[in-house]
Amino acid sequence: INGTVTENLSLIDAKKLIERSKGKLKMVVQRDERATLLNIPDLDDSIPSANASDRD
Repeated sequence: INGTVTENLSLIDAKKLIERSKGKLKMVVQRDERATLLNIPDLDDSIPSANASDRD
């Protein structure tokens, strides 16, 4: 994140780095070869679409 290695950075600290970024945010995302991020749960829409007819 903006030149800071975040390999062992907590999510809270990463969030602080992102929030302190002013202007452009530069991030490089690399695949985790240990595949620890493969078990991401499926997400459901939390807000039902009340105006579905508006999209038609």
